[in-house]
Amino acid sequence: MTALNRTRKRLPFALCGYCLMPGHIHVIIFPEESTSISNVIKSFKLTTIELFRRSGHRDSRFWPSRFYDQAPERRMTKP
Repeated sequence: MTALNRTRKRLPFALCGYCLMPGHIHVIIFPEESTSISNVIKSFKLTTIELFRRSGHRDSRFWPSRFYDQAPERRMTKP
């Protein structure tokens, strides 16, 4: 949650839900017009790596190089 909150302070997006899994995370976000999903994910990954390294870990291979996005069904509306 710390990384998501820090990312939300830097980039404007609505966080509608998330599910933290052992090896990945699912998020439902709606970026505002001034940003993109790619920028949000990039910022989130950088923030988690920074927090991970501050806790004493040195392995930089924390996240896979790609992420997979899917648009929600059309009946969902922006909050």
